Amino acid sequence: MASEHQYEDRFLSSDEFQWVSQNRTTQGSKAGAMIHDHGESGISVHLFVRDQRKTPDGNAASFIYCGDVEFLDWEGDKPVTVRWRMKEQLPDQLAARFGL
Repeated sequence: MASEHQYEDRFLSSDEFQWVSQNRTTQGSKAGAMIHDHGESGISVHLFVRDQRKTPDGNAASFIYCGDVEFLDWEGDKPVTVRWRMKEQLPDQLAARFGL
């Protein structure tokens, strides 16, 4: 993929996930406000992650539901790097699947 499409989405620990927004998103944008203020706005955020891009037969891999998250902090603009806190720690089986 082109470098502008290589995001650094990853688990930092079994209860923290780093997500990188689209390249056009800024902290001051409407999308940025929705990310930052989701809890106060009554918006639930659910985390779905792939542990691989493609299946062995070349099809897109399925997403794995990991749970609810809440905004922790962020940095940067265009794109914004957001750290999310898991409301519940990943189960051991999922943590192992994601190399934690």
